[in-house]
Amino acid sequence: MALRLLLVEDDHLDSEWIINGLKAELGADIELVTCERDFVKRLEAIVASPPDLVVFDVMLRWAPPSEEVEREGIPADVLEGGFFTAGLRCVQRLQNCEETKELPYVFYTGLNTNTLGRVVLTKSEDIRPLVAAIRSKLEHRE
Repeated sequence: MALRLLLVEDDHLDSEWIINGLKAELGADIELVTCERDFVKRLEAIVASPPDLVVFDVMLRWAPPSEEVEREGIPADVLEGGFFTAGLRCVQRLQNCEETKELPYVFYTGLNTNTLGRVVLTKSEDIRPLVAAIRSKLEHRE
């Protein structure tokens, strides 16, 4: 059975090469979620059928620009927490849920990682560090 990954990434150019690289290196089936709002909407499905691992960008949009977002409004935690750490909020949602609190994840970001106070991988054109981190997380889970 193929490795199942969830990629939470809002930049379509980054998501394209990350998906292609992970498919080539790991033969993984990859589902893409492109914003924090859609991740929140997918939580129930993630609980019902969790991926093997989640790869998070740290700096995500709450939602793509649309009339629907304007009608829905932006949640207070997004307004208070800001738009530059949405990936951190997504991980917190996983960790606050009993069924997903042990789900392995990796942060993969273009941000200056020294400011986050967490272990994260910096995006680069070389997919191998991300592949190695995924393999390491999955090996330590077993």
